[in-house]
Amino acid sequence: MKLLFVILLITLSPEVFANDHDHNHDHEHNLNDPNEEIRILQELNLAGGSTAYVVARQQGHILGQNYQVELRLNCSPEKKDIHDLPVHDSLSVCDVDPDSLKLNRKKTAVAMKSKMADMKTYYDQIEKGDRLAQVQCAKKTEVIKFSLSKLCR
Repeated sequence: MKLLFVILLITLSPEVFANDHDHNHDHEHNLNDPNEEIRILQELNLAGGSTAYVVARQQGHILGQNYQVELRLNCSPEKKDIHDLPVHDSLSVCDVDPDSLKLNRKKTAVAMKSKMADMKTYYDQIEKGDRLAQVQCAKKTEVIKFSLSKLCR
């Protein structure tokens, strides 16, 4: 069984790595692409006229993690295009629940519910020889958090 798994990995590896390389190249190229769809989940007004944005974009550069949730910052009072703002923090997830986004009382962190990819089930399918194995989101929901403390100095 382990030999079959190793053979599958060897035969799939060149394609997987080639696709991963292409996606990483696209990710670097598209990070500030004004045509890329970025969904603003929440705009947060910070002290001193700064603004933080929790955004999501479809960016499947990690197997099973189809979305990139980002915290982007505008540390000046003037409005800037969301594509031009730097990414302070980010996390790849399989699925997000935008309605669960909450700011804590002290306004020092923002949290939301998400799901990660169920990689164990995926690898179990491969080990059993399933040539059509697919990555699905885990059933368990997790909470992801972004710190808002001392972002713009």
